[in-house]
Amino acid sequence: MKNTPEFASVSELENINVIKIGDTVRSFDMEFKPFSWIIGKVVRTEVIEGCERYVIEVQKYETCRDENGFHDHVVESEEVSDGRKLYPPVNGSNLMFGENSYTNFVEVA
Repeated sequence: MKNTPEFASVSELENINVIKIGDTVRSFDMEFKPFSWIIGKVVRTEVIEGCERYVIEVQKYETCRDENGFHDHVVESEEVSDGRKLYPPVNGSNLMFGENSYTNFVEVA
């Protein structure tokens, strides 16, 4: 299963994207930009507030939207080199809206 924003959660653990430390990944867990993601390298995992999370060193922000905020397949990129990190939940973590719903927000880039 390809991990894209519309498939960011799954109901079977068999469909979870497997991510390893050192992988360059794309994460769709963006709070502030719709239709956006980051590209970065997974450096470790950490437990934060009881949830295991990837620690991703951000290399690039990408977005796929027009000036009105609508999805139009135009990708804009912003390189990042200031050491920013993102902490999305590890794929396979349970989501709050169902005991058989799992996060799948990160894929190998």
